[in-house]
Amino acid sequence: MRFWGAPPSINDRLEGETALAWAPLPTDRPEVGSWPEDSWLVGTREALWVVSETATRTPWEAIATAQWDPDTESLAVVGVDHGPARVFVVDQPGRVLELIRERVTASVVVQRAVAGLRGVSVVARRPPAGGAVTWAVEYPAEVDLSDPDVTAMVGAAMRAAQAEFD
Repeated sequence: MRFWGAPPSINDRLEGETALAWAPLPTDRPEVGSWPEDSWLVGTREALWVVSETATRTPWEAIATAQWDPDTESLAVVGVDHGPARVFVVDQPGRVLELIRERVTASVVVQRAVAGLRGVSVVARRPPAGGAVTWAVEYPAEVDLSDPDVTAMVGAAMRAAQAEFD
């Protein structure tokens, strides 16, 4: 009989969550940063985990985008906080990529474009297990959110989306 679940060395470090998809992080790629043995990129119902000597959890609703580059075998994960992307080289991504797309998309409950601002939208997200909705603004790097006109348009779009949601 074959066991199809994640190796115990993964699930044991997920603080009660269960791995749905996992991919080993390379231990032999010094050009991109090698990981210690038994390091994994793991997706659960609730979050994306990096499991290595320590475990780091990023809830799905905190991820704005994740882009896969097949040429470099790298996954760039950008948070809703617009911080720098976290890039992972993944030699054998397996089902992890599908799960990331599914879970990040499922966390979005409302997304509305901001009229007059190309590529800008207001987004409401909810954790997969339920809970409070959080609102954020998604925008390309060239948009200056400190511009008073931009701030007014985003504010109006946010209020309209929130009123529609409530």
